[in-house]
Amino acid sequence: MATPVLTSSTSVTSDSRPSIRTKFYTRLSEKSLDENEISFSDTSPSCPQYIQSKLCIVTVGLPARGKTYVSMKLARYLRWIGINTKVFNVGNYRRKNVGARQSHKFFDPNNKDAIEQRKRCATEALKDVIKYLNVEEGQVAVFDATNTTRERRDMVAQECHRNLIKVFYIELVCNDDDLISENIKEVKINSPDYQGIDQEEAVQDFSKRIKSYTTIYEPLDLQYDRDCSWVKLIDVNKRIVANRVVNHLQSRLVYFLMNMHIKKRNIYICRHGESECNMLGQIGGDSDLSLRGKQVRLRCTESMIGNVNNM
Repeated sequence: MATPVLTSSTSVTSDSRPSIRTKFYTRLSEKSLDENEISFSDTSPSCPQYIQSKLCIVTVGLPARGKTYVSMKLARYLRWIGINTKVFNVGNYRRKNVGARQSHKFFDPNNKDAIEQRKRCATEALKDVIKYLNVEEGQVAVFDATNTTRERRDMVAQECHRNLIKVFYIELVCNDDDLISENIKEVKINSPDYQGIDQEEAVQDFSKRIKSYTTIYEPLDLQYDRDCSWVKLIDVNKRIVANRVVNHLQSRLVYFLMNMHIKKRNIYICRHGESECNMLGQIGGDSDLSLRGKQVRLRCTESMIGNVNNM
C-alpha cells in the first residue's frame, strides 16, 4: 500500500498577508452549517448518520489517466454505503451538444471556437450537478472531466461554494507509458469518439489530443491550492498526496482510493479441502480440515505459488 503524504492546512508564504484566494476559501471553511446544509442518510449501517454539506468531487488529470474509471468506482462505493451519488461526465455533454467525432484539433488550446463550446458543455454539466445536489435527493456528485487548468477549477469551486457545496479534488497522475498506451487501446478507441475509425488512426489522434492538453496542464500545487481539499494519486497509487482532508466522508474517500486497484489483476477462488464434518456426512459446521484436506491445502498452495512465479 502506498504511504500517503499529508500536508498541513496552514502554509507559510513569504508574504505574511493572506492572498485574496486564501481569504475566499477561509471564509467558506469557517462558514457555519445550518439545517439546510446537513443531509441525512440512514439506508446503510456502515454510513455515518449524516454528511456535513453536499459534496462535489472534481476529477483532475490528462486524458487516459483513469478519471472516469475512478469516478464510476467511487460512485458505486458511495451508493453502496448509502450515500446518493451520481457521475456527471462532461465528455457526454460534449458528444451530445457538438457531436462525438471530433478530431484532436477540437482540443487544440488555440482553437477559440472549440474552447467556448467545451466551456458551455462544462457549464451545462455543472448546472446539472448543482440541481442534483440542491433540488433533487443527491448528496455527492462527481464532476468527471479533465479540469486541467486553474481557471476551470476555480470556476467550478466558486460556483459550488456559491451554492453551499463543498469541493474535493481528485487528481490522477500517470507517467507509465505502457499503462497509458493500454488504456488508450482498450478504452478510448472503443468510445463513441472513435467508432468506425481505424484503430491505428484512433490511437494517433488521441495521442495528439493528450499533447494538446499537456501544453496547458496545471497540476494541483501544494502552494497555490493549499486552501483546497484534494488528493493526488501518482502512478497508480505508488505515491499519494493529500491536503486538507477535513471530514469523515473525505477521509473515507482517501482510504478507498488508497486501496483501489486500477491495473487488471487475477483473483483465484478455491474451495477448501475435505473437512472433519465432511467425513461424518454433516452439512454445515466449522470444523478443522481432515488429513486429506490439509494435503489438498498444501498442494493448492504449491500450485498457486508456481503459477504466480511463472506470470
